[in-house]
Order: sequence, then structure tokens, then C-alpha cells
Amino acid sequence: FLTTKTMLNAPSAPNRWRFVALITYNGALLVATLHFTSQLTAQLSSAHVPSPQSIDDLHVSRHNERAPPPLPVERSSSTKREKFGSCLLVNDDNHWLIEWLAYHYYVLPLTSLIIAVDPNSKTSPDEVLSRWSGRIDVEIWDDSMIDFPSPETLLGADPNDAKYRVHFHRVRQAYFYQRCMKKHKQKRVKWVLLTDTDEFIRPILSRQKRFQRRGVFHRTLERKFSNSECIVLPRVQFGSRDVSPDKLPQLEPPGINSTSMLTTRFQYREEEFMELGKNLVNVEAVESFPHTPLMSVHQVLPSCNASATTLDVPGILHHYTGTLEQFKFRDDPRNAVGMRFNHRIRNKRASQVYDSSITSWVVSFVRYVGKNEAVHLLRNVGEIGKWWWWV
Repeated sequence: FLTTKTMLNAPSAPNRWRFVALITYNGALLVATLHFTSQLTAQLSSAHVPSPQSIDDLHVSRHNERAPPPLPVERSSSTKREKFGSCLLVNDDNHWLIEWLAYHYYVLPLTSLIIAVDPNSKTSPDEVLSRWSGRIDVEIWDDSMIDFPSPETLLGADPNDAKYRVHFHRVRQAYFYQRCMKKHKQKRVKWVLLTDTDEFIRPILSRQKRFQRRGVFHRTLERKFSNSECIVLPRVQFGSRDVSPDKLPQLEPPGINSTSMLTTRFQYREEEFMELGKNLVNVEAVESFPHTPLMSVHQVLPSCNASATTLDVPGILHHYTGTLEQFKFRDDPRNAVGMRFNHRIRNKRASQVYDSSITSWVVSFVRYVGKNEAVHLLRNVGEIGKWWWWV
């Protein structure tokens, strides 16, 4: 018996299963076909997600309802077509990197990561990255591999000047992104996500399907955006306003604390999108990269419209502020005006709307990797400056 399944085009149409029996009789091949219809449309429908017209249509919760229990997690393994890469520049943010790796390993699924450590960083990500050996292909680059202009050629300004430091940071990041995208293309990785460790992508799917299986974002992406060269993902800013304990996900085993993670602890955000999004690039579709990188992390290629307002996208980026201690720990030149002031300004704007749309991911992640492995991979999440991180 051969079994096939036909998915009808109409979103409301049921799935049709076909059983084909191959029978030989006196040397002749007889084919008998039986059909029957399943009513499991709600869970098996492959219809595209409609193009949303407002932030509410993107499944952003404005209500204080409790999230429904997640569906059983389906096991999956990454195929060659499911390779998903990222280019990440880190600077004293291991406390966020731990969560960022676990989240995107499960959601994208992240399989290839190229990471560069800011030269001003006081800590090393080596111990955190070593936990992912065998799961994520990780490369750590230094400035010699990025091959960007020397500081002396940039503005000719004083390296201690705040404007110089900001410009130097942006040039370094721009060259890193371009070299990194080229490397992923050589490794036959199709999709490359370009974000920071405080940004988490939320698939545009119903709450029940959003974290049902590993790699669900890749499937959503390929169904509708397979031929796109660059997608600009809109961002929403989350503040550091705590939620009441009853709104925190109940996690097992006890070694994982939901109050230590950005995505579970902070559930209040701005009502509107941030001005500029971040880029998701199909490097397979890029025929040639610019001779000189574009000096913006919001538009790494000419095809990336940094100010695009369309909501016809596969996902939204949740951009987190974190606690004041986490915010201050990084020597970030962009916050030279004053860490406490910038943190307070972000919080004032980003405490308007309750949004628990991605808090359940960690429950699915624990089920997928197992309790002991989850505790190992998420060890010290959210904690600042552990002794083995120091360079």
C-alpha cells in the first residue's frame, strides 16, 4: 500500500488522504484508489498566513488572558535546506547570549553562527558557546578576519571621543556583516539573521502553532518568502517593567528560572513599532555584495528597505531593554550620554501594552532537548559577569 496526502488550496477545505493498492493478477497490474477526508483542518492546514494590516493582526496580545497550553512538541531534524545562519557581534552580554542561542536554536532553527567579540569586551563567550558543540556550527572571528579599515583612517578623530567610538563600532559591524554573509553563502546556508543578543524573532503564527516544533519559522519563511533577497523585520521595544508572578510561565525543572530571562520576565512593550527594523537576508539569492558595505545595520544591502512599513513579513523582532544592571554592564559607545538616562527613557515608552506572545517557547524547548540538557544550556542565564567569562 502506498499512502499519499493531498492538501487542498482552500484554507477551509479538509485534507484528503489517498490509499493506493498495487495488485498483480496473472501478470497484470491493478490499481485501486481509496479516498477519505480528515477533519483535522485546524492543525494540518498549510494555507499561507494572510498579510496583516495592523499590529493587532500580528497576534500581539493586548489582553491579560492566560496563554493556552502548548501543543505537544514535534521532533524534527534540520535538513540541508533548513540550515539557518546568523552573524552576531557581542560585547559583554553573555547573560543575554545564553537565552538568545537557546531561543533561536529552537525557533529558526539556528544551525550556523559566526560571532565576533568587540575588542572592548571584558568577558569571553567561549564557555557559553562550548555548550552548543554538536548542535550549532560556531565560528569565532577576530578583527583580522573581519578585515575592515584601520582606526587611523576613520575620521582621524580621538579614539576616546564618543562620536569616534560610535562610528568605529558601526564601521566594524558593517564590514563584519558583509564578510559573514559571504562566508555563510560559501557554506550553503540560505537564510542569515542579522540582529543583536537583545532581539528575539517571533514567527507570525497562531499562539498554538508558534512553538509547536523546532524550526517552525523556517517553514513559515519558505512557504511565502522563498525567493526574497532581503526581508526587513519590524521591531517592538520591550521595557523592564516586571509582571506579576501569576503571569510567569511555570517551568520545570527547578534549575530554570523564568525571572532570569528577557522573553519571560518582561511582557510590556511600546504600542507602536520602532522606527527602523533589522534584516533577514537570503544570501543564496544575492548575486554580488556591494564593494563597500552599507554603513547601516538596518540596511545591509540595497534591496533592504530600512524604513519599510509593510507588515507582510514572516516575523517580528522583540527588542528588550533588560534590567538597569544588564544595560549598564556593556561598554556600549551608543549609550555614552548616560546609561541610567537612556534606560529610563526606553522604559517610559515601553510599558504601555501587555504582550506574552513568546513566553511559552521555553516550555517547548525543554521538552525538545530534555530537562537535564536544558538546565545545562541555560545555566546562569541573565546573570552578569560569572568568573569563567572574564578574558
